[in-house]
Amino acid sequence: MSKMSDPKPSERVWFRHRQNGQLGYLIERDGKTKIRLDRPSDPYAIRPYNPDEWLPMVTQTRVPRQAVAAIQWAADRALLRALGAHREANRDWHGLTDAQRIEFMDKGPGKLHGEERRKVWEAIKEATRALVE
Repeated sequence: MSKMSDPKPSERVWFRHRQNGQLGYLIERDGKTKIRLDRPSDPYAIRPYNPDEWLPMVTQTRVPRQAVAAIQWAADRALLRALGAHREANRDWHGLTDAQRIEFMDKGPGKLHGEERRKVWEAIKEATRALVE
């Protein structure tokens, strides 16, 4: 962080004040760590940072199970293309019925090239486990 620039929203480290519940994120001013309160229109909403007064907030990215399934579907389509099953690879996620999407989310891909597809489906499921709501 430079002296006068705040971190990008994706890089902010958020804190909550122990006594009054105010929300803010870490910034640096004149070589000192401070807290910018969550008041976007107030350029003076900056407070000293005292670790005894501010609790770090745990932030976790969460995504719906359906979003993970769409990622699994896209990977499955790419694998089918690589295996030469071009007709099957062209099925669109949004062209499936709700029941077909739920079945894919719950059970994974069908029997064509089953073992390879199942391994990819399970690997993505495992890799995204911490993200699912």
